[in-house]
Amino acid sequence: MQPTTIKLATFAAAALAVAGLVSVVTDLVLRDKSRIRERLREHFGDGPGSRGRKSDLFKDLSLLPSQRSRTGLWTRFVVIVEQSGIELEPEKILQIAFTLAIVGLVVGITASRIWIVGLIGAVAGFAAPLIYVVVLRKARIQTLCQQLPEAFELMSRAVKAGQTMPGAMNLVATQLKPPISVEFGSCCEQQNLGLSHDIALEELARRTGVMELQLFVVAMLVQRQAGGNPIEILENLSEVIRKRVRLLGKVRACTSEGRMQAVVLSVLPVLAFVALLFLNRSYAQMLLDRPKLLVAVLAWQAVGILWIRRIVNFQF
Repeated sequence: MQPTTIKLATFAAAALAVAGLVSVVTDLVLRDKSRIRERLREHFGDGPGSRGRKSDLFKDLSLLPSQRSRTGLWTRFVVIVEQSGIELEPEKILQIAFTLAIVGLVVGITASRIWIVGLIGAVAGFAAPLIYVVVLRKARIQTLCQQLPEAFELMSRAVKAGQTMPGAMNLVATQLKPPISVEFGSCCEQQNLGLSHDIALEELARRTGVMELQLFVVAMLVQRQAGGNPIEILENLSEVIRKRVRLLGKVRACTSEGRMQAVVLSVLPVLAFVALLFLNRSYAQMLLDRPKLLVAVLAWQAVGILWIRRIVNFQF
């Protein structure tokens, strides 16, 4: 590659890295001020004669199950970011991903003088923030599943004591720890601001992405329309979720060896190749001189990773 191209790519990577760093620091340091400014803009508008925007509590109603016909890739990505609980906008995450991709491209090409290594660095840099968001989402969903039995038992006791279902949900929002308290608090706030009870429950199920909460929402909707004993429903749901959590623990224990083998088999070839690249460059150069073979190796490596993941991860 020409030195001029490398210099231009380095300049672009540095500029994007600085822009991404400033964006992240601004979002983390000035988050509270930005929220206050956003809330004032929502209620009073952007200027004289302007119309106030809708509250953020209602911005995602187009994503409800009844209106998913227009859902696309960007909408699914927004939902995943929201379900992860990360306090960054999806646009900022993509900005960070593109910045890391350019940095990985420049570093890979500069270190190895081979475009395929730079391409691999770019893919790795772009995928790193997305994988981080997916990992956060998975951990948050697991935490929600572990908190649901306690939440349903609390709601059952509150209904037995004479509370209404919205009052029982508000009790969960005030008595339990995040993230379950945050989600139920948002649901209660939506209802207090005038959103119907059914739509608020559907939004709760969509926003969390937890199947057990979806079962709770369906049970509550059927109970409101056809009648029934909400106390019995909550107690049965609590018992079912406890059994599912215990079963999940047993499944993870039984598949722990397979998951560890999957991690080793996925990471070891890459680490071995990188080590050979620095320790014995002439030996690794035989593969680098054949880009088609290298691409085929990476493709089959990806197929193997997906195959092992399919074996050790299953729904029940």
